This record gives sequence, C-alpha cells and structure tokens, in this order.
Amino acid sequence: MDVAYRAADLVVSRAGAGTISELQILGKPVILIPSPNVAEDHQRHNAEALSSVGAARMILDRDAVAELSGEISELLDSPEACRDLSARISAMAMRNSDEQIVDKIIDIIQQ
Repeated sequence: MDVAYRAADLVVSRAGAGTISELQILGKPVILIPSPNVAEDHQRHNAEALSSVGAARMILDRDAVAELSGEISELLDSPEACRDLSARISAMAMRNSDEQIVDKIIDIIQQ
C-alpha cells in the first residue's frame, strides 16, 4: 500500500480506524466512503469526524456510484482544495503513537 499511497494524487478509501490513521500520517487528500456493513456504523462516524473539520470528503456508500466521479473531478481540478484537505488531515495525525503506547504500557507495569 505504501507505493500506491505515494503514487496517488488523491485517495478514495473506506473509513476504518487503522486506515484513517494511515491516511492522517500520509497527508494526502482523501474521499472516504464508509462501509455500511460494520458494527454500529463506526466507519461513518470515523468519516464524519474528518469531514466535519474539512480534513476529508465523505460520500455515503449508497451515493458513491452517482457522486464519486464528480467529487474526484472536482478535487483534481482544484489544487487549492487538495492542499487544504492535505493540510487538515495531516494536522490530525498522531505521530509517534507507537512510542506513546509503549510509554503508557511501561507506566502501567511500573505501578
């Protein structure tokens, strides 16, 4: 995936938590299409968390066929919109999260 991500000008993706984390670190403009087939609609909630602050665009699965090509064209025709999405999603990234997790585990063990 790292090669595909690097080659992409725009990413179209589902909205699982792991994927969202990767996309935040990647910092590329993204259109999220949350899967409707997951427990408690959590992918929609993940996508809304980003789209509500302008860090991603969201299209519901049921609307993807009708809306996706137009959304892709709009973003590819607007470098400014892509830069804005990239900056906003990148700002949400939790960098060095692996180190923070290890530090927390060590703190718990030492108690």
